[in-house]
Amino acid sequence: MCAIAGIVNLNGQPVNVSLLRRMNDQLRHRGHDDEGYVFIQPNRGSWTEYSGADTPRLLLETYPVLRDSHHHFPFPIGLAHRRFAIVDLAARAHQPFFDSDKVCCAVFNGEIFNYLELRDELVKRGHHFRSSSDTEVIVEAYKAWGVECFSHFNGMWAMILYDFRNKRLIVSRDRLGEIPLYWARIRDSVYFASEIKALLEVSNSQSVNEAAIYPYLVHGFQHVNDETFVEGISSFPAATWAVFDKNFPTTGQRYWQAPRRRFREREVGLREAIRCVRDTLQDAVRIRLRADVPCCMTLSGGLDSSVLVALAAQCPGAKVIAHTIRFAEKQWDEEPFARAVARYCGAEHRIVDPPLGNFWHEILPFTYLAEEPYHAPNIYIRQLFHRAMRSEGFKVVLVGEGGDELFAGYMRHFYLRQTEALRAHRFGMFLDNHLRWSETDTHVKPLARLIVQKIKWSLLRPYLSISKASSAKRQAKSERMDGYVNLPPLINNGYSTRTTLSELLYDEITSTSIPYWVRTNDRLRMGIPIEGRSPFLDYRVVELALTLPVTYLIRHGWQKWIIRKAFEKLLPQEVVWRKQKAGFPTPFQRFVVTSPPTIQTVLKQLHNPYVDLPLFERFAKHCAEERNEWSAHIHWWRMISFLLWYELFVNHNQELFTRIQREQSDSTDYVGDEFEPQFLRSCARAGLSEGRRYRRLSRS
Repeated sequence: MCAIAGIVNLNGQPVNVSLLRRMNDQLRHRGHDDEGYVFIQPNRGSWTEYSGADTPRLLLETYPVLRDSHHHFPFPIGLAHRRFAIVDLAARAHQPFFDSDKVCCAVFNGEIFNYLELRDELVKRGHHFRSSSDTEVIVEAYKAWGVECFSHFNGMWAMILYDFRNKRLIVSRDRLGEIPLYWARIRDSVYFASEIKALLEVSNSQSVNEAAIYPYLVHGFQHVNDETFVEGISSFPAATWAVFDKNFPTTGQRYWQAPRRRFREREVGLREAIRCVRDTLQDAVRIRLRADVPCCMTLSGGLDSSVLVALAAQCPGAKVIAHTIRFAEKQWDEEPFARAVARYCGAEHRIVDPPLGNFWHEILPFTYLAEEPYHAPNIYIRQLFHRAMRSEGFKVVLVGEGGDELFAGYMRHFYLRQTEALRAHRFGMFLDNHLRWSETDTHVKPLARLIVQKIKWSLLRPYLSISKASSAKRQAKSERMDGYVNLPPLINNGYSTRTTLSELLYDEITSTSIPYWVRTNDRLRMGIPIEGRSPFLDYRVVELALTLPVTYLIRHGWQKWIIRKAFEKLLPQEVVWRKQKAGFPTPFQRFVVTSPPTIQTVLKQLHNPYVDLPLFERFAKHCAEERNEWSAHIHWWRMISFLLWYELFVNHNQELFTRIQREQSDSTDYVGDEFEPQFLRSCARAGLSEGRRYRRLSRS
């Protein structure tokens, strides 16, 4: 895992060297093991390479240090890289990386997990290697297969390749978008970087992307149509490659599509499906344990992380070290289940007690790191969890992200599946699932009422849904119902109601849930930094899960039924067939309800053109009256997160954060540790404490 940045002047004008250095400096927290630059002149087929302040001494004789005085370079392309060394820690894996024939040059952020298999295949084809890095496999694979190489990779990546033979600069991103890449185009110049904050260095003007506000505040959706909250900055789409030319970004071409069609039970037998799930996940874990640095695993006590720990324990030579987060509140604490899994699998088990009270103390640097609004402060808990692992020397962690979205692990999936059963008049299936639902325990009658309410709403909702763009009356009604949004109809609310579980799962994997989580987790982990690897998001697992019959996902009242059946012999029965899923639990009230009252008072004093606070308070009161405290908390935080982002990145209101931190200091002490994550240092280097105004970007 690393960071990349670059400037492409399509009009042939020289790259602004000072600007490229500043962009790369904004990404330093993602990797300071190495730093490199290359400037390319396509017309002459020439280039020049430079190092930076973080480049190892061994390389300084080969690559001189880049200085702002080099601003007279006649090179229209400039690429920058920061390294967080995971595979082949030697200086020979320095980037930008050239193949031995100087045909291809690459800057690359991510990991190619099947690089050993690809390397063997390429050696048989006559290719020679001088390093053991996966980066060299990338450039050699491009030499062998051209842009078809992306279909050969099993991994997570955002990469830029310059092809000297065809004089073209190519960008590519992995299938699920696990590694972020942002871009902006201003007239004839294209800028790209691993994080938005690097692109904020480009211009002195900025405006909010209003089209992003409504879907986030109301529905919790982000990056609709690959747009960010900053006008003029977009996310490069996943599973796509493109050429940087005058037609960019319309040159983008998809090299992979998630499957939409599911098999029926008569097309894939249950035994075969179970075997495929077991074997595919096993191999996904095996190749993600490859690293030249210490690796560990998360273990929540839930099904997904437990399966991964069990599979890792099956890999020859693997030493499995699993971490579990512990909370004082018993209803949130999963440590007993995690301990049982670790003992059963023979894994070394370590406990993390996170200092949750630090959240408001670190609210300024954390908001700066997040660089966009986020759904709930439990992402801070996740970061504390990973900070503890990094403090123990681990640089890679295997995580269970994606299991619920792929195999129907949430209540919403169960509700929709039950609705489908009723619509198809499959009353036997409905009753079988309902009476044996794993989330019911002994509360059958309350659950029955809940299901009936959900089903009635689901059946009626398609007929009640009217486009906001076609009905001003509906827009006004929606604003009153949503309770806190006071917006014009900025966009057409084109989020159709999904009527089948298969459609919903497809959306969650490709456009809503998983894209949000991988993007957010990448940013927060790389602020430490520590690399997260998700075996469930191996594209082979995704393709398999999206083609399984939905009856294998929810069966006899059990969600993720096929996962339970596939791994019931590898795990304790009380974990495999555990009722009432908890997932990654969070004591949410510690952040929302018990935060110092003065903090809420400070936030209520803000004047924002997009949020009507009195309307929000009425909405929160309504949720409380309906005893839907979780919904109230989520909507509350969604709004607060947007306000914090707006105040820092738009209004540059650092005084607000100073007041919040001061108020928090009066109520709780900051708990420090010996390990300081890099994003805290990056925030200081960015001059936030000095009141520096950010450079910002606008589309020209």
